[in-house]
Amino acid sequence: MLLLPFLGKIVESTLMLLVVTRNLSDAWILAAHGLEAIFGSAGLIMLSGFAYITDCSLEEKRTRAFLIAELVLIVARIGPTLALGLWLNKYSYLYVVPISISLGLSVIGLLYALFIQPESVQSV
Repeated sequence: MLLLPFLGKIVESTLMLLVVTRNLSDAWILAAHGLEAIFGSAGLIMLSGFAYITDCSLEEKRTRAFLIAELVLIVARIGPTLALGLWLNKYSYLYVVPISISLGLSVIGLLYALFIQPESVQSV
């Protein structure tokens, strides 16, 4: 379940790189985001993370684990948005760098989900 959103993000980032480098029409941007949404996008990654916390934490420590996860999500959503805004304010002609970073992080996430992340419930 965790692999699909990363594949969707890789497809979306690749299409966005093609849009920027080849100066394609805006319809390709909509197609890229639509394909990412079909694969489950970031919502499915967050849902998988919360399911993993539920499976792997004791009931009395679960609230704390969810609080930490929520704080990490807040920082992970706000930080890159601010950094991207500052980047584009200064280097408005270099759209390729942030998209390439997004693509690289998506590939790292996919590899992590494939080879490192253990299954939380072994009896499935």
